[in-house]
Amino acid sequence: MRDVIITALVTSVVIVLAACGSRVCETNATQPCACEGGEEGTAHCLEDGSGWGMCRCKVVSATPAPEGTRANQAAQQTPTPTPSTPASSGAQGDPSEQAMAERIAVQLLKGWSEGRFEPLGDEFTQEMRTKLSPEAQKQGHAATAAMFGEFQSLEYVETAPVGPYRAYRFKGTFTKSQGDARPEVRVIVDDQGKVGGFWCRPWTADLAGPPPGAGAGDQGDPAEKALAERVALRFLKGWDDGRYEPLGDEFSQEMRNKFPPAVQKAGHASTATMFGRFQSLEYVEMVKIGTFKAYRFRGTFDRAQGEARPEVRVVIDNDGKVGGFFARPWSPTMM
Repeated sequence: MRDVIITALVTSVVIVLAACGSRVCETNATQPCACEGGEEGTAHCLEDGSGWGMCRCKVVSATPAPEGTRANQAAQQTPTPTPSTPASSGAQGDPSEQAMAERIAVQLLKGWSEGRFEPLGDEFTQEMRTKLSPEAQKQGHAATAAMFGEFQSLEYVETAPVGPYRAYRFKGTFTKSQGDARPEVRVIVDDQGKVGGFWCRPWTADLAGPPPGAGAGDQGDPAEKALAERVALRFLKGWDDGRYEPLGDEFSQEMRNKFPPAVQKAGHASTATMFGRFQSLEYVEMVKIGTFKAYRFRGTFDRAQGEARPEVRVVIDNDGKVGGFFARPWSPTMM
């Protein structure tokens, strides 16, 4: 199986703003910072004064080619060099927004590889600033590096609409994931032009959502559903108890290879940072993804309850094996 999510990770569109700590700078203050190539950028003090945001560097824009041409995909570049852009059947989105998405993805991934985990600036939604704190970034980097290796480069693929938002999709080259194994790096931009989601995941040809109307409310196969629930509880309860164990034969071979104890531990750290300790699980539905089936639950955690409960998803392949597992903020459309 080559197109199913393998592990729990990283970030996304979030919904709560937490209280802030002590002030280290004055709201709206700026200071110079270094960009790629020796150019100078500007860092802005966060609205709550708790720290400085990410360095904002100049974006160099080329004149876009006519919509629908291959050249249009390469119309925007950031100061950080990236490989030439591939052809894509998807929409290309807004060129300046695409440039912002690419710049932010490179800044985060490259910064993480260099040990920089910094408060987010005003290009991000308030919810993202809270949920993707420096500590959450550190845990997300640990999980990303365990699965894919360290970041090397980024290649734009397409822009896909997700309700009122836009998902800018890239393929990332990492030290352990190159060529056809490159994962997706996705940046979600909301209807206010703010970044409201960011994560890395194994590449799929689409957004891993069902065709229109497929699977809504489907209860799935009872035996598979029971397997999915048992696996989810094993991971979430076991991880909180400090158990990170090799996977058995109810998992696909690829899942066993991609989800060893060390990756489980990194995934647990990321999940615990976002949601807290696991408490309970509630089944929602089964949704078909090609020949696979995604069993969707809502998990209650000590820091994520009620409407804030995240999705816990277990994917079953066409051989009846578990080929995917992750926890992420809930989206009714499997974004």
